[in-house]
Amino acid sequence: MTIAFPYRTTTIAPAVALAVSAMVFVQLSAALSRPLVAEIGVPGVTWLRMAAAAAIMMVLTRPKLRGLDRKAMLAALMLGAALATMSAAYFAAVNHIPLGLASTIAFLGPLSVAMLGARGWRFTALALLAGVGVLLSLDPWSTGAGTGWTANPVGVALAAVSACGFAAYILLSRRVGALFPGTDGLTIALLTAAILLTPFGLIGMTAAPSVPVVLGTVSLAILAPLLTCWFEMAALRQLGSQTFSILLSLEPAVAAVLGIVLLLEVPSALQTVGLACVVIASILVVRISSAEAAA
Repeated sequence: MTIAFPYRTTTIAPAVALAVSAMVFVQLSAALSRPLVAEIGVPGVTWLRMAAAAAIMMVLTRPKLRGLDRKAMLAALMLGAALATMSAAYFAAVNHIPLGLASTIAFLGPLSVAMLGARGWRFTALALLAGVGVLLSLDPWSTGAGTGWTANPVGVALAAVSACGFAAYILLSRRVGALFPGTDGLTIALLTAAILLTPFGLIGMTAAPSVPVVLGTVSLAILAPLLTCWFEMAALRQLGSQTFSILLSLEPAVAAVLGIVLLLEVPSALQTVGLACVVIASILVVRISSAEAAA
């Protein structure tokens, strides 16, 4: 059985709603995973989530693996590798640095995609504005003595690795979405990511997972990566990688809000200005894209 993506429309509003929902889901999942990480460690939680998501998709879609075009299969396998890298690095990073800061650094991946695919000076300017916002959110002038997000080299490095995986994920998601009419490509990618993360998860698991931990991990897997990847691939089909990448500048703000509400991770005034920059860039790019789509 193949689960179809939403139909294309003449407006980008549904695609924007899917993209924003995906941002909320992935950040909510990251915030809620911390108690599970305390039980079995980052590698164990990351692997169990991916394995659960792959298993659910395999049951729901039962993809046809025989007779697939070699080009399509390769794209799906590469997407799985990118997803494994992005997920493992990001969920490790949020256990070293605040959620909002990790998301801001990881946004450098989508920002790079937006810069490479910029169409005209307006999109380039908005990508630069979002980049300034990322820099301010990092607050490189901070001495660490005041309030606000604080970082350590390990967390920053992991978030940077996640950014690289994120960039590859966006480009490959659009390609897989074009090569596979339904969700078979996503299912293959999730299965690939789960297999690649198996050694990482088994070796790094700090304790045998209890039934509550397994159930909690499966529940979070439905939010991310399952629904997150499904929504993002559907949004990419409508928006394109460049517009989608700049729209993702909302994600640091989403992460910051959830970090404040759920984890009491409050940014400084300068970091808040940085978040405002990326939100403004995102709003403007959506307005411009919507006007172009209606023209």
